[in-house]
Amino acid sequence: MKASDLSKLLRQAASLLDLYDGKELQFVLDDLTKLKSEASRQGKRERTRKGATPDEERARLEELALWSKQADLPDVEKVLGSDALFSSGDNVRAFAHQLGLDLGKRQSIDASIQTILSYLDRTRLHRVISRRNSPAMDSEESASSSSAQGPETPSEGDNQKGPR
Repeated sequence: MKASDLSKLLRQAASLLDLYDGKELQFVLDDLTKLKSEASRQGKRERTRKGATPDEERARLEELALWSKQADLPDVEKVLGSDALFSSGDNVRAFAHQLGLDLGKRQSIDASIQTILSYLDRTRLHRVISRRNSPAMDSEESASSSSAQGPETPSEGDNQKGPR
C-alpha cells in the first residue's frame, strides 16, 4: 500500500469516527457491524423477493410482444437487454413465441435476443415492401379491368378487327 492510499484510508476512518464523537470504540465497532449485517440482510431480502407469477409474466410478455411490433428497434433492444423479465431464457423463448418465432433451447440469451431483433427487422422490411407493391398492383388491376370492359358495344355497321 502506498502512503497516499494509507492517508486516504485514515482520513476516511477519521471522518467516520467523528460521527461517533464521545462514544467508546467498542460501541462504534459494534454499531458498524450491526449496520453492515442489517444492510446485507436487507439486500438478501430484495434478491429473494418473489417475482411476478407465471400468469403475470405471460401477460406482460404478450403486452411487450404487441408493443415490439410497432416500437422502434433500438427501444425494443433496450427493453430486451435491461428488463429483468428477459434474464431467463424461458421468458425470452416465450416472448419469441408470442412474436411467431421459435428459438432453440440451447441458444444463449444474447443470441436469442439478436435473433428476435433480426426477425422484427425483417418483418418490418417485408411489410414496407408489401405496401409498396400493393398500390401498384391495385392500379394495374383497375387498368386491366377497365380495358377488359372495353369501349361501348360497337354498332352493327362497325368493322372490328381482332388481334392478329
